[in-house]
Amino acid sequence: MIIYKNDYLRISLITPRILRTELAAHTDLPGSGLFTDLPTQMVINRDFGEVNYTLTEDDKTVTVTTDEVVFTVNKKNADVVRAEFDGITITAHDERGAAQALFRLEDIM
Repeated sequence: MIIYKNDYLRISLITPRILRTELAAHTDLPGSGLFTDLPTQMVINRDFGEVNYTLTEDDKTVTVTTDEVVFTVNKKNADVVRAEFDGITITAHDERGAAQALFRLEDIM
């Protein structure tokens, strides 16, 4: 279920613990908003049902809170930069202290 979308970023909440982030094709073209909805090898059925959540945003991030996880997503590059679950907080930073992606799909395949 798509829970956030602007011209270049789309966030879908799959389950209370699975979040999908996407950057639009041609993000250099303002307003292009080109996202793909075609089935993939990983996900054929994209309808997993409703998930309870709240969403907040500021200039740089979108925060999605479910009953099980709090995700923080970087608006500029769609990276998940913070996750809180089961009493654990995971953040990712580069050598300068700037937030970096916690994980990407290619990291787990």
